[in-house]
Amino acid sequence: MRLQLAITLFFAAAVPFVFCGSAKVGEDCSSKSDCIDNANCIKANDACSKGTCQCATGYATNAKDCAKVVGFDEACAADKPCDPMKYLKTCGASKKCECGDGYKADNKVCKSLKTKKFGEACDASNLCISPYVCTASKCACSNSKYTNDKCKGVMHKAACEAGVAGKECHLAYKLKCTSKVCECETNYVWGPYVDAAGVSTDMCVHKDATKNVKAGETCVVSNDDKGKLCVADHSCQTCKGDSDAKCRKNPETTTESHGSASSIAINGLLVFGVALLKKLL
Repeated sequence: MRLQLAITLFFAAAVPFVFCGSAKVGEDCSSKSDCIDNANCIKANDACSKGTCQCATGYATNAKDCAKVVGFDEACAADKPCDPMKYLKTCGASKKCECGDGYKADNKVCKSLKTKKFGEACDASNLCISPYVCTASKCACSNSKYTNDKCKGVMHKAACEAGVAGKECHLAYKLKCTSKVCECETNYVWGPYVDAAGVSTDMCVHKDATKNVKAGETCVVSNDDKGKLCVADHSCQTCKGDSDAKCRKNPETTTESHGSASSIAINGLLVFGVALLKKLL
């Protein structure tokens, strides 16, 4: 009788913990427990109620589930995917993990070919770091109007010369060269601007743009007259299922355990079960 009771109690306790969620990678979730084993529920913001299941660190999707990854030059297969976080490409014909495009192996570590800085010589095997591009065998700005390592034009209130490379105003900030000084375009005023990531900077913002939009209210990231800009420490984000973006407080950095939830639960239950059997038998 005691043995039967112990077995009943053990499996009753096991039911809520052993089985993980059924939502696969890329599918909707509300919490980690909704996702398949070795996956986390990733949300755009802590304030969002829904997110998307993504494989945890050290795991990668193999179309069916999240499998433990393997490293450079190791044998790979559908159930042994190459680690994308180490810049490895998908398991190919060689059936070994190799460096992806734009990377080369150095002591079994995939290192970027993008190492050249602004003004340095470049070619197909010595690429430029972002945001530079290889032009005439030298790393330069993608916009030829900008000739400094910041790839920005002349800023607000600084001296400028229209039509002269390296001396033109920074276009993205809605600046124009007026009487050889960079000023905001007509109807734009220099002031604070909160971008999509919630970072505040100064640029020319349209006088009719709505500023200091509060948490939970609809927002539009733009410095023109249609802009609806969030207050500081907030970013304009769209949660899963939202029709419009809303201002949400920037989340604090958190660390989450990426181990297998079900395997941890099973090990704990086995210890519990053995202790229970010893006590009742």
